[in-house]
Amino acid sequence: MSALGGGMNFYGSMPEAYDVKVNMQNPLIARIWADREGTKDLLRQVIDLALLEKGMLKGKALSEFIARSEKLLA
Repeated sequence: MSALGGGMNFYGSMPEAYDVKVNMQNPLIARIWADREGTKDLLRQVIDLALLEKGMLKGKALSEFIARSEKLLA
């Protein structure tokens, strides 16, 4: 794989992986889990809040988060 991918830098182009722990006892998470189709915006909001808290939400994703927040709070 390394020879096909261009040498030792092969692994540098792979996406990062993250471990995520979800508290299924949380009422909000339970609500999202119960209505998976109807709560897609809410799920995206929860994911983006976690990314924001870790300083990982930037650029276009941050702008979309702000716009979605305004929509959800209206």
